[in-house]
Amino acid sequence: MRTTYTSIKDITPKTRDWKIKMLVVEKSPKRTSQHSSVKYQNLMLVDEQGNRLQATIFGNDVDSREDTLHIFQSYYIINAYVKLLDPKYRMDSHQYQWVINAKTIIEEIPENEDQVQMPKYNLIPIDELDAYKDSIAEIDLLAIALHIKPPKEITLTNGPATLQEIYVIDQSFNPISLTMWGRFVQDECQKISDIIETKPIILATKLKVRSYNGVSLSSRPTSAFTINPVIPEAKPLQRCCRAYVEVDDGTGKLPAVMFGEFAEEALGHSAIDFMNHTGEEHLPFIEKMAAECSENQWMIQVAVDPEVFNQQRHKNFNVISISPVQYGPELE
Repeated sequence: MRTTYTSIKDITPKTRDWKIKMLVVEKSPKRTSQHSSVKYQNLMLVDEQGNRLQATIFGNDVDSREDTLHIFQSYYIINAYVKLLDPKYRMDSHQYQWVINAKTIIEEIPENEDQVQMPKYNLIPIDELDAYKDSIAEIDLLAIALHIKPPKEITLTNGPATLQEIYVIDQSFNPISLTMWGRFVQDECQKISDIIETKPIILATKLKVRSYNGVSLSSRPTSAFTINPVIPEAKPLQRCCRAYVEVDDGTGKLPAVMFGEFAEEALGHSAIDFMNHTGEEHLPFIEKMAAECSENQWMIQVAVDPEVFNQQRHKNFNVISISPVQYGPELE
């Protein structure tokens, strides 16, 4: 008779004919091993008691499981292969890893049953990152991807490395650089680059806070990234204030997007004002606001990824800094 458990701690390599309800909280892209041509995919699962467990799918099972084990969904997992996890690959305290293979049964949770509760993330706002600079702490971040630079190769003391920078903002509206390293460039960065014009929301866990260029972020081998996560904390960012404008320097015009405090400063109104004046009935307010903004002059810095820009249907630069032009007294 099959036994249903509520804790992964009760399941060992000696446990037989078992079943447990699990939530998928992380799911990596399909990857290929550096030392062989074997395909694999890593997952992080959480049980009903909040215990976290690393799972892996290998080879042909990666493709055969493509239509299941979706991020932030719960499943019954039956008879995965349980094995000891090498401590050097361990991301959490649990000593075992599961291999989900052809013999593993994955079942949808019935509609009348509760899903596994979502974990709580230790989300740190960008304007509070300074306290974690150059420490051993790993932080979680929820932010909008604003701009992505092309990947580049550099040489470190231990050999060549690939990196790619993404500029992100959150509700503090202070853009910051997130440097992605190694396999994240090939997989996650490519997905973000493909949809950068939509300004996707990124949930990043276990990041390093660095003192490079003031404060910046960096991926670690244990980091995980979810694009456009369906979690309650993402809803305020989905409503994040943004304005589409034209920037005119007297020689021509550029289409651009301003976010958060940049839009509030240039247009002279708060994000709440924008939200309360949407729709055609508020067109006079919007026209008046635009006319007032056009009377002023600004020093504006914009950024764009040329490859992404050329692929966009609606081509927009991103405003990454803005300040009013200050004029001194006229000389007599």
